[in-house]
Amino acid sequence: MDYLEELLAQATPGPWETWDGSPTAKGVYSKIADLDICVMANPRSPAAPPHINASLIAMAPDLAKALIKAGEALNLHTTFEETPTDRGGYNGPKGRAWKAWIEAKTVALSEIKKLGEE
Repeated sequence: MDYLEELLAQATPGPWETWDGSPTAKGVYSKIADLDICVMANPRSPAAPPHINASLIAMAPDLAKALIKAGEALNLHTTFEETPTDRGGYNGPKGRAWKAWIEAKTVALSEIKKLGEE
């Protein structure tokens, strides 16, 4: 996940939006200060219409953030699984590990759900 976090930190910040360049070309853009940063989706792709590619490209930063959150949640679940059972209940080490995992899982699922609503 470190590489993905580095890549995301170096990427042009969003929000990215789809753009109808012409009847045959679609793209995505992000406005930064007075500059428009534009990336064109391949208008000749036989695999998918350009607006589909442009939409996926526009979602890439949000997909990366959601993937990072999911990775953090999975790491916390591993920590929970590796924490020895104790008698501390929710306040003991295992209980705190469980709570941290549940909170991270909720955040990750929320990020993923947002992607499906856009």
